[in-house]
Amino acid sequence: MACETSKQAWDKLKEDLDKIMVVVNNIRLLGDQISDFRIVEKTKEEQANKRNTLKEHFKLEARGLELLKK
Repeated sequence: MACETSKQAWDKLKEDLDKIMVVVNNIRLLGDQISDFRIVEKTKEEQANKRNTLKEHFKLEARGLELLKK
């Protein structure tokens, strides 16, 4: 979902962070130790992976369109 306003972006961010914290709290309830630093690092990695996957998808789409034009 693309956000059109800053309020929508903040609401989306809060929603995503709430989901992450539910998972983190469940992990902690199971007795595993996980630092806030590790949570931030894993979240950043996941976002980078999503961006890379999206870039690859668009590259493949563009390549497919180029092949159709030939």
